[in-house]
Amino acid sequence: MTALPEKLRDLQLAVHGRPQALLAKRSIYSLVYEAEAQHQVGLGLPIADRVFQDGDLFAALDMNLPEGYLFERILARFGKFQVTKMHLLALMGAGAIGRVAYQLPGETPLGVGAAGLVSRDDLLAGGRSEALFEELVDAFMGPGTGLAGVQPKIMVPVADKAVVPGPNVIVKAEGPRYPGLSANEWLCLEAARHAGLPVPRADLSADGKLLVLDRFDILPDGSRLGFEDIAAVMQLRVRERLSSRKYIGSYEDVAAALRLVCSEPAPALHQFFKLLVLTVLLRNGDAHLKNFAVLYDDDRVWPSPVYDQVTTVLYPYERPGGIETVDHTLALKWRRGGRSGDKSPARSYPNRAELEAFGRDVCGVHHPGAVIEHSCEAMSAALAAPHPAVPGELLERMTAVWDGARAWMRVERAGGGAGRGAPV
Repeated sequence: MTALPEKLRDLQLAVHGRPQALLAKRSIYSLVYEAEAQHQVGLGLPIADRVFQDGDLFAALDMNLPEGYLFERILARFGKFQVTKMHLLALMGAGAIGRVAYQLPGETPLGVGAAGLVSRDDLLAGGRSEALFEELVDAFMGPGTGLAGVQPKIMVPVADKAVVPGPNVIVKAEGPRYPGLSANEWLCLEAARHAGLPVPRADLSADGKLLVLDRFDILPDGSRLGFEDIAAVMQLRVRERLSSRKYIGSYEDVAAALRLVCSEPAPALHQFFKLLVLTVLLRNGDAHLKNFAVLYDDDRVWPSPVYDQVTTVLYPYERPGGIETVDHTLALKWRRGGRSGDKSPARSYPNRAELEAFGRDVCGVHHPGAVIEHSCEAMSAALAAPHPAVPGELLERMTAVWDGARAWMRVERAGGGAGRGAPV
């Protein structure tokens, strides 16, 4: 592990290889832009304001700190060393998602060490995916490889993208609690691709246990785009004891945030509605504030490609008392308050009428029913050509869930009257 000072009080923030701001931690956090700064380091941190102070780390920077699996592994490797948020940022180096690099003042960002490039073919070969993933974590954990989220995942440098310095793909493992999760996500991303949504390259290993995703914040020439999830856009910190905050609010709030920050709100909201329709039909109950995001450069802001789409109803969880159950609700409230004085905070899946109303009233989509039908067809296309590594039993279960969700939408279209909270 790269040596870091025990007390880390200052970090330089760079964009495109040039220092832009100094981040300092004393009794509070402060961020001061350089006199010659040209690139802002967060959407809520404009250069014109120059100086910022906060009692906690700024949301745009806090967003990318590793958590869950990787955070636990980092703590274990550091032992008794007291790891602060400043240390975690330094460990991200130039590899953090987005365009901001973190470095000790006067130095270059920490690199990924001497582990070398990884072959995509090796990642996808299968046969020993669990062992390979652990080897990747041991080899690359630390500088520039951490990711937010609880699923086991790590960023590594892949040889066929060598023009891009540093970690350029994300490798996800399914983990023992969620069997088939990698294949599940691959199939959901295929549905999104058929629906016409932007989706990064996603490869499934031959044994179906690893999902290899190209980073969409890195352009072919190696230059980087800014990235912020909607929680950060809303200035919410959602790590550790605050992690439940990512489940606060509604999908109407997400739409409002996109309308506020995106350079072209109308197409941004249309893309969001297409993604939201698919989220409902896939029965993804974990589409929280960190699973929607925007990309930006110095001229514009636009919605990110799709990521973290999973049919979650396949995985039961344990309630107090050891009772296993399946969550049949959404991650966020559907609407802030709804129409006609409806103040229900229900997170149940919307019926077709509610989904179409959201498209028209919130996202400005003129023909929301056509979006729903196209999404249904996209799911059929994904199911018709599954990856050979998708386990047969998983495919059957996902098909049953997807068919049920689509049948419910079509009954609604025909006037069958399935109400809110219908079976999923």
